[in-house]
Amino acid sequence: MKRIIGMVALLQLSLFSYAQDIQQKNVPAVVLNAFQLKFPNATEINWKLEKGNYRIGFETNNKDNELLLNDKGSVLKLQQDLYVSEIPKIVLETIQAKVAFFDVRDADRIEERGIISYEIELKINEKNHEFRIDELGKLLKYSKELRNSELPDAVINAAKAAYIGYEIRDAVLTEEGGQVIYNLEMRKSKEKMTVAFSKDGKILGVKKN
Repeated sequence: MKRIIGMVALLQLSLFSYAQDIQQKNVPAVVLNAFQLKFPNATEINWKLEKGNYRIGFETNNKDNELLLNDKGSVLKLQQDLYVSEIPKIVLETIQAKVAFFDVRDADRIEERGIISYEIELKINEKNHEFRIDELGKLLKYSKELRNSELPDAVINAAKAAYIGYEIRDAVLTEEGGQVIYNLEMRKSKEKMTVAFSKDGKILGVKKN
């Protein structure tokens, strides 16, 4: 499961955050039984304890999976790798409405709080694109890497004015919930930070790397 657009996660907390490795023998029976009933043929299993919940990495049919269970064995999140042939047609149609030609690099099916969505990663003209689409084909989130020449003048001017002497090294455009955000990685000597801008150049957040 690749995560090729790391900057997209700016100012967000991942469900799969820091966790501590634990041995299966130390997993509560109710949690272990829930996992084994759901995935009896799982292999390459590893367990982590994460804020009182249990994150399991494992393989089925030579594909990677991640499962998050609470201490009662209930599923909080399930993320499964997909073959391209397993991507629903309605999801592919949504992508095709945004970009005409593409090759799928990675595809995941995500189930969280009873909601199913698909995360699809592509590479177009050496730039990474990432889609999050629900099971009905609605585009939830779209991110793509940009060349500096593709940034709006308002964003470039705001970055130069606020961070004198810094260089824009990487840029990612994110569209979500009707909002457009430009995440710029800014560098000056050994200093590095990621700054989020609105399309009119307003600074939305800063994360020092």
